[in-house]
Amino acid sequence: MQRSTRWSVSTLILATLASTLSTPAWASAVPLGDGVVVDSARGVAYLTNPGGQMEAVELGHGKVVWSAKMAAKPLAADAGRVVAQVESEVDGSLEIASFDAASGKPGKMKTKVELPSNVKAQLRDTPGKSFRAAARLDGDELVVSWLATAASRDGVARGYLPSIEEGGDPVAAAGSVERLAGAVQVDLDSGLAVEAQAPVGSTTQIEILPAAAVPGASGNLYASADGRHVLASERQIGDDPFQSYRWTLYARDSGERLGEISNINSVAPFVVVGGNLVYLSERSIRPQGKKVIDEPMRLRAVDLARGVQLWSRDVSDSRYRGPLPH
Repeated sequence: MQRSTRWSVSTLILATLASTLSTPAWASAVPLGDGVVVDSARGVAYLTNPGGQMEAVELGHGKVVWSAKMAAKPLAADAGRVVAQVESEVDGSLEIASFDAASGKPGKMKTKVELPSNVKAQLRDTPGKSFRAAARLDGDELVVSWLATAASRDGVARGYLPSIEEGGDPVAAAGSVERLAGAVQVDLDSGLAVEAQAPVGSTTQIEILPAAAVPGASGNLYASADGRHVLASERQIGDDPFQSYRWTLYARDSGERLGEISNINSVAPFVVVGGNLVYLSERSIRPQGKKVIDEPMRLRAVDLARGVQLWSRDVSDSRYRGPLPH
């Protein structure tokens, strides 16, 4: 039963990567999770659907604007392009490509980044291997930072990166699995990639704010992914155990109250776009009468003025959930 946010290894790895890239404050295109980038300026979210294809979803109504014809995971976006990790069939290579932001058609840039031979830049985890990439666009240059786990040189995979809820250290590999990291700088015109200096840091993806950030707000305060808004989360007691938290949204600069909703989680990665709350909800399993409701990871939009959900789209969950190796 899920009643509060669980920090998965996917979220922690992405958060760690994001900390190395120093995204400018109040950027228009920001990552909400692994394979989800929201561009508030264009009013579009780029995501990987459960089938593995990259999609552009309009934020107002949740309609699919376009769907790419290949398996890809969006990493970053700007006014005219989306940069994505493309499915690689071989170990030791990370494939990165650009796409037109308006149509989803492949752009002119496609490059392969050399990785250690025992690392596979896969879009979904397997029992012994995980891979996460994060990126920052800066004009015609792209910086990509990555973290991976892979079988140690003896070739035997006995574990994976454990998550906090399992009692493990999120930045330490289990068993004989190695933890590797690296960063490259890519010229978007030529596709030339060179090694970059981006030391791996450690932070949470959702910034925790002091109480003084919004005077008078109750509960724990969290910043939106783009830094523009604040979510105040407080536990509420009621008949529905699956609506355990009250989220109240504020403008960060003025402190204006924008609205509130109830949610099963204490917090989630979010942005506010045009009066709508857009957030990434984790997978949840809960009983409903004699049934068990299993809701997948979803990107959701809520009208804050009315507290009504406008739409939701299923998102690919890259985490491995099967039996663990021994």
